[in-house]
Amino acid sequence: MKLNNKGFSLVELIICVTILALFSTMAVMGLGYMNLANSKKCVSKIDSGLMTLKSRNMADSKRTYMHLYRYTDNNYYIAFSQADNYTEASSFTPADDSGEMIANNKITISYNDTEIAAGDCIHIGINKKDGSFDEEPHHETTSTIKVTGSSTQTLKLVTATGKYFKE
Repeated sequence: MKLNNKGFSLVELIICVTILALFSTMAVMGLGYMNLANSKKCVSKIDSGLMTLKSRNMADSKRTYMHLYRYTDNNYYIAFSQADNYTEASSFTPADDSGEMIANNKITISYNDTEIAAGDCIHIGINKKDGSFDEEPHHETTSTIKVTGSSTQTLKLVTATGKYFKE
């Protein structure tokens, strides 16, 4: 046996492999948390969009509608437009740069358990007189916007009161 052996021992090799396995496990878990953050960030953007919708309705003479849609690039967007009624607002057609991107194609958004498909658009309005959500698109007492990535985040819209909350 030589005293000045400059090779690796079996113990050193096992320690290096263990450290490498730990780092790769943490990297995989970190990627999972990033998808979780994406769905939470998307719900936060929809939440702030609803707050913007309420404040614009109080400030403007015409009704403001929020359009939550999936464009042909399979990304989700939010846009706002002004209209006199829901029928006029439902004729909104998204353009390339008309909205703010809120989620990419790795996330799915559904409205009342129906996924928003490419080219589909959900129109949400608020009545000026009492702050309730526009009745025409919301026949239920509560509507649900569900954002699914690696986790599921939910926004419940209470039609009669115009309130909404995260679950």
